Amino acid sequence: GALKGKKPRSKKALDEVLEALGACPVTHYHCVGNHELYNFEPDQLVEGPLNANNHVIASGKLYHAFVHDGWTFIVLNPYEASSSLPKHTHGYKAAAKVLTEKNPNPVLSDEPCNFFEGLAGEGMRFVPFNGAVGETQRKWLAEVLSKAPGPCVVFSHLPLFHESCSWRNVAWDSPEVLEVLREAGNVVAVVAGHSHSGGYALDDHGIHHVVVEATLTHETAFGICECLGDGS
Repeated sequence: GALKGKKPRSKKALDEVLEALGACPVTHYHCVGNHELYNFEPDQLVEGPLNANNHVIASGKLYHAFVHDGWTFIVLNPYEASSSLPKHTHGYKAAAKVLTEKNPNPVLSDEPCNFFEGLAGEGMRFVPFNGAVGETQRKWLAEVLSKAPGPCVVFSHLPLFHESCSWRNVAWDSPEVLEVLREAGNVVAVVAGHSHSGGYALDDHGIHHVVVEATLTHETAFGICECLGDGS
């Protein structure tokens, strides 16, 4: 989920969350969300407490995968291209190109504006609080899926299927990512956040798309998923 906290309170807010999670002595796998990038640079996430002890947010890159009891769990970074990244990075430059081409508003400036003015339908995903998985990560994803020993579950802060939320809240390259998942044929579910009201949809390839509600708007927002040996 998204870790909230405005600078200079960011570290204190993160410490409060980690202290609460400390009551559960299991490995915690984290997804990169837009609020992490509002408050921390990528290197701080890789080298900080979200990637130490029993916490994992990265394995070299801010995306990773692991196998447990025959299931493959894949954690994507849908902000590999993002306007929240430092401006000297490739990820920021790729995001700036997308937003300049797809959004007619001055969304890269400090000038207040309506992100959605002039956008409609699937074009509404091209706003600054979303981002992209990117071609390199999509190739990595396809390789992981091809080598998976059994069923797979994908986690992404940004939803990938608009019917589980809306076009306003999905990754910029969600159609391309979905194509990778559907071609693999072994993805059971995608679990996401970002859209605070939550949602669910089953796509025509049988993939469950679950969007978890936000604690910001819902006091209790969590779920327990049992992954069984028969792939169900």
